[in-house]
Amino acid sequence: MSIITLDFDPIDASQREPLPEGTYEVVVGSVNHKVSQAGNPMLEIRLDVVNDPICSGSSVFDNIVLVPQAAWKLVSFLRAIGVDPARQLDTSSWIGSLLRIDVILDTYEVDGERRTRNKVAKYHR
Repeated sequence: MSIITLDFDPIDASQREPLPEGTYEVVVGSVNHKVSQAGNPMLEIRLDVVNDPICSGSSVFDNIVLVPQAAWKLVSFLRAIGVDPARQLDTSSWIGSLLRIDVILDTYEVDGERRTRNKVAKYHR
């Protein structure tokens, strides 16, 4: 057995605060292919904040469900990273793309506890 010693409290470290509402410059850090709770194909996108004296290094996550009703969101994201919408897309080529996002705070409830998270309201080039 290998034992490791952490120099931080993993419980406290996992309770990150959401970013303040505003516009942030971000780079695409990762794109993961997932399945939504409804069983639809979905992209989970990690957007890493850059060029911000306080928030650089923080990440915002967004999910884009790949269904016709949500095509507007995919097209908005693609235009923001300078990619022409097409039927076939190489998501690995998006990594490192620079864009701006408007972030808002979203409040939700889990087991009777109110929580706040970031939500991408808009993508910008």
